[in-house]
Amino acid sequence: MAVFKRYASIPFYRVPFVVPWQCNLGAGLLMAPQLYWFSLICRGALRLFTGRSSHSRKPTAPVKPEYEGHEGMPQSANGYSTQMGGRDTPTMSH
Repeated sequence: MAVFKRYASIPFYRVPFVVPWQCNLGAGLLMAPQLYWFSLICRGALRLFTGRSSHSRKPTAPVKPEYEGHEGMPQSANGYSTQMGGRDTPTMSH
């Protein structure tokens, strides 16, 4: 747009009214998905920083423990536990 503005010697805000309607239609079709994805990114960032969710993440059925000793612990959303819970970590001995 800036190049056409300079070429036609018109102000920036008048460019959409001077270019052919096909250019405006094409620009609108290209801009629509970008605005949609940008709104999704902003909504996700808002949920991340405010801690709100659009739906509850409570499981509908009781979670079956993977191994003994963790019957009462809920599983996190990504499947990893925040506690080691009895698992021994390997150590290096010299």
